Amino acid sequence: MFANRRDLVEALVTDMPFIMKWLEDLGVTFDKNPEGNYVEVSGGGACRRRLHCARDYTGLEILRILRKKF
Repeated sequence: MFANRRDLVEALVTDMPFIMKWLEDLGVTFDKNPEGNYVEVSGGGACRRRLHCARDYTGLEILRILRKKF
């Protein structure tokens, strides 16, 4: 319990900046502060702010864009 697969965590951390850029290039509009940086929020039960949102409908926004493009 509470064990992570190191290879999967490494892939997630390494690939996520590229995935975020790819999603933005497709048209997903993530929340940003006035300086243009991603807004990070904490999810349910999380102790760190590490989630990036597209208002209150992140998953719906990502799926909408992916369906539209592919």
